[in-house]
Parts: sequence; structure tokens; C-alpha cells
Amino acid sequence: LIKTLHNLNECHLGLLTGNIAQGARIKLQVIKLFDYCPLGGCCDDAIRRSDLSYVAISRAQKYHDIEIDKNDTWIIGDSVYDIRCAHANNLHSLAVCTGLTPRSALEKEKPEFIVDTFEDTGQIVDIIFNGK
Repeated sequence: LIKTLHNLNECHLGLLTGNIAQGARIKLQVIKLFDYCPLGGCCDDAIRRSDLSYVAISRAQKYHDIEIDKNDTWIIGDSVYDIRCAHANNLHSLAVCTGLTPRSALEKEKPEFIVDTFEDTGQIVDIIFNGK
């Protein structure tokens, strides 16, 4: 999925995480994903997780020299904090049930979409670009 999204010109990936930047870098480098998410926001960028989206969007706009429309911005994650971040910033939310958070807890937060896995790449791309 990350490779597919990375190869789409209209898609710019970033990472929002509760980890410190160095910890996130180490984790992503181990699984060879760091090059796909060179931007984002980490817990050492803002006290509140919900503020990380502003950091990430600002960095992405500067890095890509483009204006990013919040209506086209998605927070995708496996925790209630990811969904809350999206809601707090009026961004789209896609929850995935691959982490430690039970599906029922994710559903309580009312993400726009929820999937069990990222295996169906076409489904995820359709959600992100067509809202279905």
C-alpha cells in the first residue's frame, strides 16, 4: 500500500507518531519504510498529538512546494489517538485493525472508514481518492 501511494503523484505521505523523531526513524529504517515517509510530526514537535497534523502539513507544503487542502488530507492509523487527531483537525480518518486497539474501541471513535487490514490496496486507494 505504501509503495502504491508513494508512486501516485497526487499523494504525499507523512508520519504522525507519538514516538520521538529518532525512535520513529530507527523503527522505520529497520523495516525499510523511512524513505517513504521523510516528513511528518513526532511527539518532540508538539505537546498534544492533535497538533502534529499542523506540523506535518506545514512541512509537506514547504518540502513539496504545494498548498495542501485539508479536505484531501487523511489520518490513517490503528489507535483511537489517530482518529481523535483527525477529528480534532477536521481531517479524514481511516482506522485499521492491525494494532493493539480492539475494533470495538476504534468504532466508538467513529472514523470515516475502518478496515481490518491494508491487504486490499485497491480498496484503500478507492477510500482515499473517492471516499468509498
